[in-house]
Amino acid sequence: MEVDVDLAPGCAMQELPRSTAGVQPQVADLFTTPEPPILPQLPQRRQRARRTFDMTAVRRSARLARKPALPTLEKAQRNLYRKLGVSTEEFATIEQVLQQYVNAIGGPLPESVIAALTAFLDLDDNDAELTTEALIEHAGEGLEDLQQVEGAAVPSAA
Repeated sequence: MEVDVDLAPGCAMQELPRSTAGVQPQVADLFTTPEPPILPQLPQRRQRARRTFDMTAVRRSARLARKPALPTLEKAQRNLYRKLGVSTEEFATIEQVLQQYVNAIGGPLPESVIAALTAFLDLDDNDAELTTEALIEHAGEGLEDLQQVEGAAVPSAA
């Protein structure tokens, strides 16, 4: 059987030799059975189950075990307070401070305490109102802008 093929100049086509037996090789003929090993095989070691370690319950010392578990944010805050030199009483949580206040007061404030706080904070001082009005007059046009910004941020209760 001849095939008509155009070849590049200077190239010649050669015919490959055919198998002598006329039988096509099969896939099984390509593989052979390996020889047995010279050295005897060692018995396979049983693999041990890997140990798992629960890191959530690990305490390194009795001192750390006595400390209550804290959220990470609170630990970071306490560490920052310690580095800044703030005492432990000063960084009590807001909830603790409010609870201590409620426990200490136990009811409405007496009139004498309200009067003392009002005087201490200058809440009913007429001079303070005059000072505020003087500052408002001094601010001039900038005050209107400030009032507009405050009015946009907090709607007035009219």
